[in-house]
Amino acid sequence: MAAIGPLLPQIKTTLNLSFIEISLLTAIPILCMGILMFISHRILRYVSSFQLVIIALSMIGLSNFLRFFADDYKYNLLITAIVAGSGIAMIQAVLPLIIKTNFSKNIAIYMGVYVTAIMGGAALSSIIVPVIENQFHSWQFSLACWSILTAITILSCLCVKKILWKNEPEIEKENENNLNFFSIPRAWVLGIFFGLGTASYTCVLAWLPPYFIDLGRTNIQAGLLLALLTLSEVFAGLLFPTLSNRNPDRRMILMLIIFCSISGYLGLIFIPESITYLWIFLLGLGIGGLFPMSLILALDHLSSAQEANQLTSFVQGIGYIIAGFSPMIAGLLRDQTGSFLISWISLLLISFLLLGLVPFFNPKKYAKKMKIT
Repeated sequence: MAAIGPLLPQIKTTLNLSFIEISLLTAIPILCMGILMFISHRILRYVSSFQLVIIALSMIGLSNFLRFFADDYKYNLLITAIVAGSGIAMIQAVLPLIIKTNFSKNIAIYMGVYVTAIMGGAALSSIIVPVIENQFHSWQFSLACWSILTAITILSCLCVKKILWKNEPEIEKENENNLNFFSIPRAWVLGIFFGLGTASYTCVLAWLPPYFIDLGRTNIQAGLLLALLTLSEVFAGLLFPTLSNRNPDRRMILMLIIFCSISGYLGLIFIPESITYLWIFLLGLGIGGLFPMSLILALDHLSSAQEANQLTSFVQGIGYIIAGFSPMIAGLLRDQTGSFLISWISLLLISFLLLGLVPFFNPKKYAKKMKIT
């Protein structure tokens, strides 16, 4: 997904796509992640969580490999986007459960590590993909080569199976009970909060490089700016969960994170060509911090590992469906107006809305808010 932005000019030219069509390459995986999130934990009735992770990784690897054959058939890319999004959903549905089961005393830190790894992968691809494309003159190969990492990841899972999946029987047994979070208003608030925050992540991931390419930067320069953004996200993903690990009240940290996002958007809107790196860094801190902290916030609401995992699945399901529309809306606005400016303004207003929600997350009221009404 992160590799699409730096390669957008080449893909757009080769396949003759509009910005709204290009946006589907980011939006479709996100929407699939949202839809599959509601059923992924039910799949654990039939396969173990380890088997689910291996199946999901295989789907992601296959989808990447098939991009090598996307010469002039744009629907090939859309199909691979669906397969990859489904695989990502399966993994993201089960890993919070594994973390809560194995690292219950340091959930914030390990969730930060987990989400930071996701953003670190985005940083890696945004740096390397344009270089590979310039070397081999093939954007298809630049996208397909990431399937190699899937094989490495599967081997690493086999190596740590006895450590992370030692409680597998308990995990499977706990998944017999399923809660209906659709009837809990706080679950919806958490889902919307995560969704609006992730909308910033997906939209910036998809359109930051094209925005700076429109301003005259090369694809490598735009890729490096995206890399700076994602590296600052990695830093934030480790920093803020660690700072909040000992305090169950996450509100001050959340407010600081959102102020970073607001500052970054203001810079992109009004003076994108001046001290660009500062605005990118602040935006990365905001986006990178909000992503893991939103999931940690959901995990805080319930003490049971199984119930907390079901809640995070619900939150991610609602959230990713919301976030999946943001790249498409931004792409449509770019086609209609010739600029991404309205998209940045919209995300700035969303940040102010998120800031207004933060005071309601008082940990002393979690038990009351999570009662089914």
